[in-house]
Amino acid sequence: MPRTKLDKNNGKFRKLHVLINGSANADGKDVNDIARYLNLSENTVRKYLRSPEKLPFETVCKLAKYLNVPIEELRSCVLY
Repeated sequence: MPRTKLDKNNGKFRKLHVLINGSANADGKDVNDIARYLNLSENTVRKYLRSPEKLPFETVCKLAKYLNVPIEELRSCVLY
């Protein structure tokens, strides 16, 4: 039986992934807008949005500020 990627969605960074992508979609911000704000390339932003565990903490804070994510929600998603 072939392997599936279904187990990947239940990772420990799932909450952060949903929070960031959901906030970006709700605000109508696309990869180009986020890349311009963070001063990163679009490919790097796409990589970060696909796998938020690779996001540096400073970038998470900047991104949360840009997407107007409350700090309490962000704290509940970030694992130390």
